[in-house]
Amino acid sequence: MIIDQSLLMLIINIIQEYILILRHKVFSLFSTIPENYNKGDAGNVLMIVGFNGPWGSLKTISDRLNKQGYKIHFPKFKTRDPILKIVDEISQFINDYQLENIIIVAHSKGGIVARN
Repeated sequence: MIIDQSLLMLIINIIQEYILILRHKVFSLFSTIPENYNKGDAGNVLMIVGFNGPWGSLKTISDRLNKQGYKIHFPKFKTRDPILKIVDEISQFINDYQLENIIIVAHSKGGIVARN
């Protein structure tokens, strides 16, 4: 059986995507959010992960923004909760830490949360 080259490339791309997702999930299980994320004077960045998204899925951009002087915040919430419940929890997080002039970086369901 001969597999069409475009089908083969699609299969390879899908496998690579799942390897990347697995790597982020495993990384997040065995590591904590870096302490240096609490330092910076350029502003506050609120990271909102998507459904079942570990914090590590936003690590690359968090590292880059933190190196540019931004404080990085990862509010804790259950990604499987209803959107409005997550919105309330993030609003409470913002109030508790008195965050102002926030840049929001969100992925997937986190983007829907951010819009609310």
